[in-house]
Amino acid sequence: MRTILTILAWGLNLYSLMIIARALFLMLHPSGNRWTVLLQRITEPVLAPLRSLLARLFPRLPRNIDFSPVAAVLLIQLLERIILRMAR
Repeated sequence: MRTILTILAWGLNLYSLMIIARALFLMLHPSGNRWTVLLQRITEPVLAPLRSLLARLFPRLPRNIDFSPVAAVLLIQLLERIILRMAR
């Protein structure tokens, strides 16, 4: 059980890195390339619901800045910590 939880935590960490990479790629190359498109396909299922949730919870947030990657990474880190504590 401990090994499965550790692998799950590692996977969550990798997913966080993909979200960060996506945000950086979109800032540097907004037109998109194949890597950006791939990262968008992988991360959008998590970021889209968070984006709409943030828009409902915080209607005064600027619409031209996407805070969903930050929220996603924070939530994933929280989940990762919970999983690693369970693995002890």
